[in-house]
Amino acid sequence: MRKFASEDSERTQQENLIEVQSLFDISEQSAQEFLYIIKQSYAAMTFNNRMATQKMLCSKSLYIDDREAIYELLNILDDIKEANLVRQYQLANLATSHLGAQQRNVSREFKQWIEMLKPEQTYYKFDHAVLYAQSEQDVEIVVSRACRFLASN
Repeated sequence: MRKFASEDSERTQQENLIEVQSLFDISEQSAQEFLYIIKQSYAAMTFNNRMATQKMLCSKSLYIDDREAIYELLNILDDIKEANLVRQYQLANLATSHLGAQQRNVSREFKQWIEMLKPEQTYYKFDHAVLYAQSEQDVEIVVSRACRFLASN
């Protein structure tokens, strides 16, 4: 999603459009609609992830001064983000079902494309307590930085 949601340059946008047209054998109009769907899904996912992070880690009313509880919140937050990704994928898949010529269901091809990409992707499920025990980082400092970043954006 990040790749197709990128608007780095007009050239990138044109390359994405051509890639989508070629990938799904759809018209330029349908490819533009597909990219719009992906951009909207990515924006919604990013927004929802930020809101969950802010509510769980940065809320003064939920301030937690217990490292183990912070680790557990980080683990839960990872699960929420994964569920959010799955939800956005499902919504994008549903939205693509009307694209394509002769009522061809592009969502099937979208699913196949995602399945093809999966071996290239790596998903890590962290146990944050173990992760921070092995690192030199202080979880409270990392969370504080993340909250400051979210507050400034």
